[in-house]
Amino acid sequence: MSETMGASIKKMNRAKIYRLIYETPEGVSKQEIMHRLGLSLPTVTQNLEELQQDGLVKDSGAAESTGGRRARSFSVVKDARTAVGIDISREHFTAVLVDLSGEVICREKQEISFSRTSAYYQE
Repeated sequence: MSETMGASIKKMNRAKIYRLIYETPEGVSKQEIMHRLGLSLPTVTQNLEELQQDGLVKDSGAAESTGGRRARSFSVVKDARTAVGIDISREHFTAVLVDLSGEVICREKQEISFSRTSAYYQE
């Protein structure tokens, strides 16, 4: 297997693990990730460590007990990344800042009537 192919597989595994955690807001354990994605424990462990180091995933405590030792649960750090959305209309513009779950963190609306002037474009 070539080095670039191995890196590509690693990147895909990381994306799959992150997506599964993202789509499971109540949290997911290593064992669940292994079973649901068909990945090995070392692969899951390494990716979880990297995702935690990057601040994208956090240990969210013990999962529900199924008997024996309770597994650790992992969830997304919702404010690890944000996105800005802007809506411009003829009478105003609105800007919003959202977290990874799509929750609005901040919203700003400013009334400004459109005109083809340098003052409008600067504003």
